[in-house]
Amino acid sequence: MKSKQRILKKLQKFAVRNRGLPDRSLMHPEREWVIGVLLCFGIVVAGAVYAFSLFERYSDISVDSETVEVESLRYERADAFEALERYKVRAEQYQEFLESAPVVVPVVEPEPVADEDSPGDGEEGAELEIPTEEFEVF
Repeated sequence: MKSKQRILKKLQKFAVRNRGLPDRSLMHPEREWVIGVLLCFGIVVAGAVYAFSLFERYSDISVDSETVEVESLRYERADAFEALERYKVRAEQYQEFLESAPVVVPVVEPEPVADEDSPGDGEEGAELEIPTEEFEVF
């Protein structure tokens, strides 16, 4: 048998639910929707405020350029000649590399002359000769 206290607890829960008091353990769709809509509205408002502040910050930038004085560049003649010498040496090394690179020349064998007795192009059983190219490296 169930004890008297357990029965009274169940009756009390039943009575509380019938009085319309909200049960905190369940999800309430209306409350969840209100929270979600308010949260989205807050995010949109925060984004609008941030966008407006950026607009205000950058809206007063002018496109007109002001004249800026620049110091004349110093020309170091010795540095320029040193750089030219380095590039001349590199150009010579590259030219030597190109000249020493192997050249591949294809060797093509002459095609044999077809006899009248040999099968023609359109006949069945005709064997095709595929020329092969050999390469010689100098």
